[in-house]
Amino acid sequence: MSTSEFAFGTAMIGLGYVALQATRLSWAAWHGRSPHFSRASVALGAAVIAGSFIPLPSSGEEPILVAAVTSSVPPARENGPSPDVAVSGNYVRVTGNAADGASNAIWAVIEDPRTGALWLQGPAVPDGSSWTLGLMLGANSTESGPLLYRVNVARVDLDVHEAWLTASQLGILSVSTLPTARGWLARDRAVHVGG
Repeated sequence: MSTSEFAFGTAMIGLGYVALQATRLSWAAWHGRSPHFSRASVALGAAVIAGSFIPLPSSGEEPILVAAVTSSVPPARENGPSPDVAVSGNYVRVTGNAADGASNAIWAVIEDPRTGALWLQGPAVPDGSSWTLGLMLGANSTESGPLLYRVNVARVDLDVHEAWLTASQLGILSVSTLPTARGWLARDRAVHVGG
């Protein structure tokens, strides 16, 4: 018998007891007699009430919530080749071609698939006709072996860039959702570091 079946059965017995006693009380009041409850009836009522306070048995497993997100419109991605990604230990070097002179407004949004945490690293450093974005991933991890991260690279508006640059002076800059960007240069790029 599952927990929900046990709870349902207990509730039905309790409701049946309450209905029986309400019927007996109504009958006694209708005929002008005092209600009479037997010892067995009172004991059953006390047992049902006490049973409602006993915690139900549980399996010990936490429920697993599964969620999915769908989008009918894919995110805008700039034309051109995807940035190059080179991994060395815990250091990731992302390089790409500069376009329209705004290579300093390029940021990486890193996702840790194990926790779902998102944080920003950047901005990119311009170098002639290209830009470089140095990322440090998994440096504080206690896990052994390679770690998987998802790297998203975006060109953001200059006001967003300035706000992130100011906020990053105070430490690690985390975000709750992927930001709206002028153009995604790379989306959900799987990167294995360490190990």
